Amino acid sequence: LLWALASYVRSNGTFSSIWWMLIGIGQCCSYIYAAISAKRDDKGRIRAMTVKCATILCCHGILALAVAAPVFYHDKRGSRFHCKESNSSVFNKPEWCTQAEDSAKFSLYAHVQRKHWNVGLLRYYELKQMPNFILAMPILILSFGAATWWITTSWNRHIGCAGPDCKNSITLKNVFWWAFQALSSSSDSLNNIPSVSNSSQLLLGPSCLPYYAILAGFALVGTFVAHVQISTRLICSSCPALYWFVTILITSAQYNDKDSENDTKRTRTTHLIWFYFLLYNILGIIMHVNWLPWT
Repeated sequence: LLWALASYVRSNGTFSSIWWMLIGIGQCCSYIYAAISAKRDDKGRIRAMTVKCATILCCHGILALAVAAPVFYHDKRGSRFHCKESNSSVFNKPEWCTQAEDSAKFSLYAHVQRKHWNVGLLRYYELKQMPNFILAMPILILSFGAATWWITTSWNRHIGCAGPDCKNSITLKNVFWWAFQALSSSSDSLNNIPSVSNSSQLLLGPSCLPYYAILAGFALVGTFVAHVQISTRLICSSCPALYWFVTILITSAQYNDKDSENDTKRTRTTHLIWFYFLLYNILGIIMHVNWLPWT
């Protein structure tokens, strides 16, 4: 209900529907993996598993649609109000009403974003927007770094490779098998997760898949579709996985040998992260309230 209300206020709330879908697919993969591990050719068991998976996918699909429904309602309500319910003698119908009547796939929200805000795939890739890309670059680097780190950790967990050997293990078969196992293990409850020796293993655990997936999705949207300068507030306000990753980077030094060659790099990275967040907050307080270009 809260996620549906969030989508009613802001369209990016629809990303929460991805969480429901990933949870449903993960549970379904978990049942399939259990059946594969059992190695039993039991038609009754297979039939029961199929029904259970179908039920889970339908239920989670309905929940995902419920989260995204307010955006569709907004589109249909806006089109109906401006194009059908309005009195034509008072004002002329908007020009986009013709598109809405001709195409069932017409989206009022997408039309407004595209026409008035220049939002679209690679539309923001202009030389004059370079300062905005620089402004958003740190948070995008952290976001893509978090997603990459989780994928690498998950790959090593399920495929079982490390170092140069991993290059030879990246095959289409292994990619599909890793995706299947990652989804399957993501549905495990915290009670079924083995004890971990440090917080990094927990914050990069299998059950964190939906959170890192949403983080990667927001980072891709901010980089290629939306106004890139909104990436910071978009990601920082809705993606806890970003903070988990920053926590791992800041605290990783205490789990490693202080005399190692990488210790200097870790310390430098930690200092850069602290400097970025402090500088961004200080400049944001000064510039944003004075209507200067900051978001």
